[in-house]
Amino acid sequence: MGVGAIRSIEIDNLNEDIIYFEANDELYKSIDGGATWNIIGDPVFQALNLECNDIVSHPNQNNTLFLADNNGLFKSIDAGNNWTQIMTGDFLEIEFHPTNSNILYTV
Repeated sequence: MGVGAIRSIEIDNLNEDIIYFEANDELYKSIDGGATWNIIGDPVFQALNLECNDIVSHPNQNNTLFLADNNGLFKSIDAGNNWTQIMTGDFLEIEFHPTNSNILYTV
């Protein structure tokens, strides 16, 4: 698979065969440990010029993802099929609080 630079990768917390990464302004997902990859995201999300800096899955809800991007902070509740922008701005990193998964930190 020929891709340019990859700045973020996330392995699902509950299923190690599910992997996400961003490259070439597209978000990719594998459900078979990396054997095959598909571009994910709804058409509005796919039309963005992505510069994804971080992708994280919720520690207890693996269908919930957060994505830090130069366009803002995005959230998906369906494993990346659809995305909602929850904040605008240039986001670089996302971390969950180590003992309270209801707290999300961003840079």
